[in-house]
Amino acid sequence: RQKSAQCRVDEPLFPRACRARVILNRETMMFMTLFTALAAVFMYYLQPLFFPGEPTSDFKVLQPDDAPVLMEYLKKYEKDLGEDFLAYRNHCLRVMSFTSYFL
Repeated sequence: RQKSAQCRVDEPLFPRACRARVILNRETMMFMTLFTALAAVFMYYLQPLFFPGEPTSDFKVLQPDDAPVLMEYLKKYEKDLGEDFLAYRNHCLRVMSFTSYFL
């Protein structure tokens, strides 16, 4: 058996893999996480510039009673989905809510 070679920065065996190991150290990951969080907060406050206009109150989140056909189809797969049934049902209702609003 060959011993696995140590990845040295000056003479890397696999340059891309070694660079990734060196670059993605703990401090870099912490910086990237903090930078991403700050960028998200900054972008959140810039929303009015990207989407001008008054907020609308026309959006309605559909409930299971509002989509009887969807519920009929989902009932067939309730056992197959198991504990994920509610999450999938809510996802479908959310997609239908946005679709009905934008169309």
